[in-house]
Amino acid sequence: MRQHTRTTHRLATLTTALLVGASGALALGVAPAQADEVAPLAATAPAASGVEGPAAPEVFDGGTAAGRAATPELTLERGAAAPQRAKHQWPVRLRTGPLRNRVGGTAPSAEPSRQLASAGVTQDRLTGQFGVELALRAAATEATNTRLRVGFGKVVTSNGQQVCQAQTGSTDVDRNTYGTTGAYNGASIAYRVDFPQVRRNVWNCGFVLLVSPDGATIYDGLVGTLRDIRQKPALGIFVKGRKVNNRSFTRVPVTIRNSKQTIATAPKVTISWRTRGAAVRGKRMVGTIKPGAAKKGAIYVRKTSRGPGKIWLTVKSKTYKRTVVLRIRNIR
Repeated sequence: MRQHTRTTHRLATLTTALLVGASGALALGVAPAQADEVAPLAATAPAASGVEGPAAPEVFDGGTAAGRAATPELTLERGAAAPQRAKHQWPVRLRTGPLRNRVGGTAPSAEPSRQLASAGVTQDRLTGQFGVELALRAAATEATNTRLRVGFGKVVTSNGQQVCQAQTGSTDVDRNTYGTTGAYNGASIAYRVDFPQVRRNVWNCGFVLLVSPDGATIYDGLVGTLRDIRQKPALGIFVKGRKVNNRSFTRVPVTIRNSKQTIATAPKVTISWRTRGAAVRGKRMVGTIKPGAAKKGAIYVRKTSRGPGKIWLTVKSKTYKRTVVLRIRNIR
């Protein structure tokens, strides 16, 4: 019986429940966590994977007009309550919204391709891009090509009304409403472009304008507030398989990594555990982990039963929590 117990000790190994490595039972890890799903406008939000979308429309001849029309007005809902700030909030990854308010003071054109049916915009602070999706009343032609102007701003009070006020560097160059790239699909236009300014600026409203070729007249425009989409950390736990026994504690290396596809730093990360058929020791405080960074450490494991065992490892940071299961099995 004693000999059988010694053999069991020698062949017990720690493996994980989530990923089987190609090199066998002693080289296993836990798959990294995926960043939160944060793309509310699938056609306009830049993909977290970095897959490129349709090429942006070409810049309108002459680029940005020298004389810009007045800041479009944005009237907010009356009686709208200001959002209550939570005790802890994760950082904003996206600012997005459909633009539902018609811009006032325009000079409407009778040409349907110079009229907006709908529009929406998205800022992505992680990728430094913005996306736009809009529909014209009719597809533009080469003869009716118009300046398409997309921009962002801050909601301010002016003459007793709340308006969207464009900021320095918050408006993209004018682009064509007519083209043959993948951005155009009949009367619909959808694209995203690099716009690094969205990484650092707090722009909470956006607008889309159709402007005359000479840049002097706004034919139509839509404007609206943008809502914040926040993102949590995405912590992956990587554990190297090790043989363990019930005579002493075995050091098991553990790496906790924050995904590159999140904008959130994980502060004051801790690790905890509960067990069945095993005993665990280790340091519980991990520290702060920035996006794309990792912390390395170890836990110490001792087997306490002859049969299989389990260890539930949990990492926490503020309101974020993730748990993975490690299995202790006997090798025959």
